[in-house]
Amino acid sequence: TTDPVALGASVVGSYNSEKGAFDSRFGLVTVVVEGLILDDWHVTTDAGGSPMPCLGLTLDLPEGCRLMGGARIDADSTHMDPATGAVEASGRFRMTQDVWLTCSQGTHEMSGTVQFQACDAERCLPPRAFEFTESIVVR
Repeated sequence: TTDPVALGASVVGSYNSEKGAFDSRFGLVTVVVEGLILDDWHVTTDAGGSPMPCLGLTLDLPEGCRLMGGARIDADSTHMDPATGAVEASGRFRMTQDVWLTCSQGTHEMSGTVQFQACDAERCLPPRAFEFTESIVVR
């Protein structure tokens, strides 16, 4: 059976100090999760009061880092289910989360988990989790 959702994750961004040198000790990076949902499938992005599990992102940040705001989700297509009030996404989607870096110099690991449940018109698959780890180099 083909998995109806494909996911990938990365950390992007840099900060230029006043002297013009690359320095991400006091800068913003963005965690980017991109996904593709096969035709006739969807994931829920806002449960709207229903018990459906929503697309979500949990991050384990290095010491000295903090989240900036909440995760944002952009999708090719969204639809509100009139029966449940849930917002469903299909096609390609991108989830982004800004992270403020104030950690020490060196290489740090940032890990995360994307939670989701894929559904079609007839059934929902069991909830799943996609785990990833990215390295952040602070100079």
